[in-house]
Amino acid sequence: MGINVQYCDNGVIITQTLAMKEVHVKHSSLNLTHILIKILESYGVSLVQICSITIDNAANMVSLGNLVNKELQNIDKMNSDKNEHNIIDMECEDDESDGENEDVAHPPCDDVAALDASYYEIYSNLEIDFAASDNITVIRCASHTLNLAVCDFLKEIKDIRSKVKTVVKKLRTPTLLHLLRAEKLRKPVIECVTRCGSTYNMFLSLLQLKSVCEKSSADIADLHISEPEWLTIKSVCSVLEPVYSISIKLQKKILL
Repeated sequence: MGINVQYCDNGVIITQTLAMKEVHVKHSSLNLTHILIKILESYGVSLVQICSITIDNAANMVSLGNLVNKELQNIDKMNSDKNEHNIIDMECEDDESDGENEDVAHPPCDDVAALDASYYEIYSNLEIDFAASDNITVIRCASHTLNLAVCDFLKEIKDIRSKVKTVVKKLRTPTLLHLLRAEKLRKPVIECVTRCGSTYNMFLSLLQLKSVCEKSSADIADLHISEPEWLTIKSVCSVLEPVYSISIKLQKKILL
């Protein structure tokens, strides 16, 4: 379980890794929440100091966000009960001291009002700075969400995707790799199913080897791709190219 923290120091956004925790129990939302809170406590970080949590779209992580907010509400309730208890104790002390400190000068009402206004201004600024809310904002990872959207698109082109993967695998065999090296051409990229960017690179790398496929398809049937299929491959590259660029941007440490 990886936990990073991002904060602002003198106007500079800083990202640091708090922990890479090996989890030996079931990866349930409850277990992960306990681990998260324990790690935060080891750094002296309270949930009330957290503005938002960024997670992926896994069900256990979404549930973790809900559990963290429930824990925050419990903390807020305990603090509220403690403050009410302190106020009652102060009122009792005031009642007991009635008549004993009659000569003690009290600040004028105007000064009290000015003090209240000052605190109100500070609190208002904190609300603006930290976007104060009853809950910690749970943000789903943009890169993961984008990857899921692309996966839905790839389901619609599963036939041409399968064909492209078959041809690429053939081009990566020792005999054909020798041919590519002889012509100083790059080895085509095979996709990683969990990374949509690799699918774009696979389509693009095959498109760049179109001439090789056309020359060799007469002798190697597995390399045959019809002209309509080449047009589809080109169209897929056009669709995935901006998505790939966005995914690279989202992988940067600091986006702003």
